[in-house]
Amino acid sequence: MAQGVLLPFIAFVMLMNMAAAFLMLLERAGQSGTAGSGIQAFIARNRGDLAALETMLALLIALIPFLKRIRVEVPAMEQTLDHISGEEEKKRMRNQPGEGKAGAGLRFQRQAMLLLGTILISVGLNLLFSITGITSSSQSDLETLELQYSASIGMAYAVFGVLGPIVEETFFRGFLWGRLRQLTSPWMAILASALLFGIYHGNPVQLLYAFLMGLLLGLSMETAHRLAVPCITHAAVNLVSVTLTYTKAIEALATPAMTAALLTGGAILVIWFILSGVPAQDLQ
Repeated sequence: MAQGVLLPFIAFVMLMNMAAAFLMLLERAGQSGTAGSGIQAFIARNRGDLAALETMLALLIALIPFLKRIRVEVPAMEQTLDHISGEEEKKRMRNQPGEGKAGAGLRFQRQAMLLLGTILISVGLNLLFSITGITSSSQSDLETLELQYSASIGMAYAVFGVLGPIVEETFFRGFLWGRLRQLTSPWMAILASALLFGIYHGNPVQLLYAFLMGLLLGLSMETAHRLAVPCITHAAVNLVSVTLTYTKAIEALATPAMTAALLTGGAILVIWFILSGVPAQDLQ
């Protein structure tokens, strides 16, 4: 497991951090007096957008060495899960005609409920962190978030709402989860990939949040059998988060009652999804 999962994870994180540091050095060189006042003025005006682009480029650079294996392993895992699910579906239809057909017909609805539950839990957790002030515990984390959200809303949507989630899901739910799925049980693969996803985010607050989101994203991958599903879910969560942050709506929503309602509603949807039948059969 160490060679097939941990070493790629460490390499991905190191490559991303090295690329980010190098891009930051280039930016600082552009801000120096030798670069010319025009470049300095451009960097000063677009500091937030440049920081978002640096984040995106660092992620892409870190993913490139794994793309060849991803193109082979992810489709193979999706086909394997389809085959296992198909065999289980045939057994259900033989034992209880109509139940298997009904279960297949409700898959889209169940995935939609999981998506909605994930979004509600994500917003609820962000409100909880805002109310408790936990996000203010680290000055460096605050500075990073402030810089990220100084990007234009269009850049934030593109990088943090769409492109970033696709890259992260490709690596964590596509590459790492797929390898873990071959080595251990479905639930352990979900748990381990979520833990690595939390560690990847660094600080304790983001670790907890990313770990919980990783559990739900892993569940969507395991039950949908398509990498596109956690990519869409992750993107939806981030797009909602960016929208609430840029419109200041998160400040208006940050009340104990709203936080409790969102977390409770999201938890009910996720529990209902797990107990509804299809996930339980897929996760055997």
